Amino acid sequence: MRFLLVLLIAIGNSVIVYFASMLAVGDGWSGISTVRLIGNIWIVLSVVLSTYLLSKSRFNLAMLNEFFTLPLCYATFALAYTFWILGGQWLGFFMPSENEFQLACKRVETVYFAKPKEPVSSIAYEWNSATRAPWSQRLRVGFNNRVTSSDNSWPKFPESILFFEKPCCDREGRPTEGAGFYVRHFNRSNQPYIGIEALTADVVVNYDLEDIPSEKLVIPEPPITMRLITLNVKDRRDNQALAVLRYVYDTKAKRACGETSAGLISEQEFIEKAIGLK
Repeated sequence: MRFLLVLLIAIGNSVIVYFASMLAVGDGWSGISTVRLIGNIWIVLSVVLSTYLLSKSRFNLAMLNEFFTLPLCYATFALAYTFWILGGQWLGFFMPSENEFQLACKRVETVYFAKPKEPVSSIAYEWNSATRAPWSQRLRVGFNNRVTSSDNSWPKFPESILFFEKPCCDREGRPTEGAGFYVRHFNRSNQPYIGIEALTADVVVNYDLEDIPSEKLVIPEPPITMRLITLNVKDRRDNQALAVLRYVYDTKAKRACGETSAGLISEQEFIEKAIGLK
């Protein structure tokens, strides 16, 4: 009679698993079937344990085991999943970089050639038309080239920089004033940006993004997440090359190299130093 009670509770648990598995519908039939398989295996093991307890005249423990079968199952797998995720993150943190990342990092550099001969009051940004408009990157880099924080935005320069210019119009709508291939944004001003036909700023920052594909053969080929980013700063007034920055950033692995200062890759810091603001 007591064993029959154990079986009835087990059947009830199996019914609960059947309907609860519908919550995994987001993962398709494989998710539903996985939940049912794991749940029912757990229920069978629980029945085996309860049968053993009954054979030892431990009826109360057998009932506790049956009533808490599903909560224990959920708690066990939730805890195991948590340790799996955290363990994978910590393991990835200490794992060595991919070979292609290490090779790319041999190409990084920060070089300042010369200071502008005259004060700079405006900056232009330029990049290949096939390249998506870059954000100004600021990356905190810690142990093992791990990116601990990142900030992507257009830089905020001191008031001595009156305006900056860039190709139109990927991060803003068409200007209401003027027309052309470029737009001019006024620094720290409520004045709306305007369209212009050509760059007029004192210095120009040329962006170049080089994709670095993975050496691993994967089908289908995954999207490229690692790039060598190059910034060339030139004084347009006398065509003098001022500085060059090359750094590598893998957005998926969260690794970067090519620091502009200790533990930091900052495009704005680099540009400000290149044009004599620092």
